[in-house]
Amino acid sequence: MRRIFDVKGRPADNPVIVHVRSIEDARELAEVPPLAERLAAAYWPGPLTIVLPARPIVPDVVTAGRDTVAVRAPNHPVFQSILERLGEPLAAPSANPSGTPSPTCAEHVLSDYHGAVPVVDGGACTIGVESTVVQPLHDCVVLLRPGSVSREDLAAIVDVPIVMPSAAQVGASPGTRYRHYAPRACVRVFERESDVRTACGRASGRNSCVVLSRLPIEGVRDVRFMSRATLYDELRRADHLGVDEILVHCDGDVRADEAWMDRLLRAASTTETLPEP
Repeated sequence: MRRIFDVKGRPADNPVIVHVRSIEDARELAEVPPLAERLAAAYWPGPLTIVLPARPIVPDVVTAGRDTVAVRAPNHPVFQSILERLGEPLAAPSANPSGTPSPTCAEHVLSDYHGAVPVVDGGACTIGVESTVVQPLHDCVVLLRPGSVSREDLAAIVDVPIVMPSAAQVGASPGTRYRHYAPRACVRVFERESDVRTACGRASGRNSCVVLSRLPIEGVRDVRFMSRATLYDELRRADHLGVDEILVHCDGDVRADEAWMDRLLRAASTTETLPEP
């Protein structure tokens, strides 16, 4: 288990998600309150991680010394098959060096580790961002990390508020305490088209690329287009091309997507007229 932290360069205070086959397996690892039962019934197997009070059986190295454990039932048939054959829960983080863009295909993992780790190829990711992470409490559900299961999706299942985490709660979720998902290139995110054009005009002598979600910006060249599912692909592609900076226009579609914005802001070196994460 500790080799995960060594290979990834992962901080020891960053907990690891434990993957299970079912809610029954989760009960062996943690106390599962009624709110968690409802969320699991709606979104397991799937991209929802639930932080629960850990039982003593869970090692401290998995929980980063906390009294909670992050649990998820994956819906990928290959991963489900691995769990079935293993017959017990499996602690596993994303397969990238800590802090860098997450892999969305086997080739990314092979490139990151230069063949030093075995790779099971289950095909390219369809969602493209990490799971939503929540912590159900007695009177609310804390949204620790946004993902494809949205705040609105959660609210449709439970009749308590969906709230943002306090500073003390943030560390209960993997991938929330440090700068994450960042390529080697400097990522700058912008809200206004005019600021993207200005930045491009000042980029003389620098090897830059512009990443947009939908429509071209007049006068802007070297453009790449992304969706939430291809965000990490574009960040990795820019690094492969050796660009110095990546200019990202966060239009209305991007700003309305909580998971998309979360990943961009965590990857960003600078933000222009946008809130810090």
